[in-house]
Amino acid sequence: MKSIISNLVLFACGFLLWPLSSQAQLITTGMETQANTTTANSQQWPAAAMDANGNFVVAWESYGQEGTTYGIYCQRFDNTGTPLGAEFRANTTTNNDQRFPAIAMDALGNFVVVWQSYGHDGDGWGIYG
Repeated sequence: MKSIISNLVLFACGFLLWPLSSQAQLITTGMETQANTTTANSQQWPAAAMDANGNFVVAWESYGQEGTTYGIYCQRFDNTGTPLGAEFRANTTTNNDQRFPAIAMDALGNFVVVWQSYGHDGDGWGIYG
């Protein structure tokens, strides 16, 4: 399996997220894994990154999951698409919206998630991680 991020295919279908660990896997097996556990309301705007071993993490925004606004959630997967632990919230601030995640992962599996937070810095949208 190739380990570059561009080989991670991510589908957002009906606001549910399915990562496929590589384009080859899509063609040969059609394997898909739903990234989000929570399905109430909408989960959208996915972002994903992969390490050198094919393990990957998916981030997305989820509406109303913990409150009445958008929050940023993540799920880690091994290179077979099996979840590693439970999905988790990346943002700690829950006032207003936390939206539009972006993610990066190094070869060892360390990752960072950033997003836009409305009103957190007192003046419109700010970038947090």
